[in-house]
Amino acid sequence: MKFSINVYLLFLGVFLFVTLISALNTNSSNYTTDIILSRGGTNTSSDNYITSAIIGTITGEISSSLYQQYIGFFFGELAVSAGNTAPDTPPPSINSTAGNNYANQNLNCFATITDSNSDLLNVTVEWYKNSVVILAIDYNNSYSSGTSFNSVLYSGNTSVEDVWKCGVRLYDGQDYSEWGNSSTLTIVAETAEEEPPVTGGSTGGGGGGVVVSKLLRLKVIPESINIPGAVGINRSEKISLENIGDSVLNVEINLVNLQGIVSFRETNLSLKIGETKVLEYRVTPPNEPGIYAGKIVFSTGNEKLEVPFALNVRSKTSLFDISIDIPDEYKSIRIGEKVKGQITLIQAGLKEEVDVSVVYVIKDFEGEVYFDKTETIMVFDQKIYEYFFPTQDLLPGDYLIGVEVIYAGGVATASHQFKVEDVGEKRSYFILIVELFLVICIFITLIFLVKKYKKKKKPL
Repeated sequence: MKFSINVYLLFLGVFLFVTLISALNTNSSNYTTDIILSRGGTNTSSDNYITSAIIGTITGEISSSLYQQYIGFFFGELAVSAGNTAPDTPPPSINSTAGNNYANQNLNCFATITDSNSDLLNVTVEWYKNSVVILAIDYNNSYSSGTSFNSVLYSGNTSVEDVWKCGVRLYDGQDYSEWGNSSTLTIVAETAEEEPPVTGGSTGGGGGGVVVSKLLRLKVIPESINIPGAVGINRSEKISLENIGDSVLNVEINLVNLQGIVSFRETNLSLKIGETKVLEYRVTPPNEPGIYAGKIVFSTGNEKLEVPFALNVRSKTSLFDISIDIPDEYKSIRIGEKVKGQITLIQAGLKEEVDVSVVYVIKDFEGEVYFDKTETIMVFDQKIYEYFFPTQDLLPGDYLIGVEVIYAGGVATASHQFKVEDVGEKRSYFILIVELFLVICIFITLIFLVKKYKKKKKPL
């Protein structure tokens, strides 16, 4: 029995010795196994060790350049790499607020955003009008995978016969998803009571649309610009110019109160008859959060076409989404009338009661501030309310109402355009209608009296 055990130990020793000797010159370009037990030797070389477990302690992909030999076992020091996959391509949908596709309704671009690694996600949304990117928005709010995401394009940007769609792309901090694009949506009418009007000329509204110069030679899309921004994050935007006149146009681009914020690659260009050019320009937000307003001016000889521009700059880290909208009846007012703004505050991330300072402002597109008031309110999750902005000191012209939310750790901003019209012009128009009505009444009365008189004079 003792002899048998000694023989067994002798054979085991020989086996191990042969195994270790055979490993002295081991060379492999690809080890693939579940468990590796190898002394390796001084000449061991491998380009890619792939294993599920090494001595039950190390899992994942192990780089051969970081292998260390220790008591006959391989150790992957700091070499574990789990790998990352890009977020899932989102499938966005588009609709109007009430589903009627009217110009006085907001548009929604919505999707459920997901990532197979369950990483936190940032979202970029591009809004296309007639196949041209009009607006690009970055939502850097670290959304959880599985979140139902929605981006809103406010009604001031839409006009009858516009064809809209949206694109959505996700970013998990390492990789981008592919762009997901919605189907198209066509704006069919201004409101339910109106038939689609004949197109042409200029359109109103707080943003978007088409502006045409008075001499009908240059058309610009969009007619006004109101975009979000964040400190330290530059972005590119596009604007379309079309020569609708009967001669070549030489266009010069100038900026009002936007130096250092907006920059074009070319500031002088030529447009042939019927030619359209889409210009890309760079937006560089200032280092301080706030609402920045100015104008992009397109000059063609004696013509000047001004496009109002507003940039709503938030802090780099934002715990709130904010928006402000103006009902249609308040987008154009008389001098002294108040403007009603509907304000929406949404907490991003952790939901808890928090007091914030809200600053209400009115300014023009030269940067002049006409109204500035601050109040403190409490917000939990979401708050929607109305605020009436006084305008008694405003002359006729274009203005912005804006709101800034200031809280511990950040600032969020939003704004919307409105117009003050000349009361004298409206009053004169009203008086003219009244006078015309009185003339018609007098004329009808005279005809009636003449007929009555003739009837009395008729001989028997």
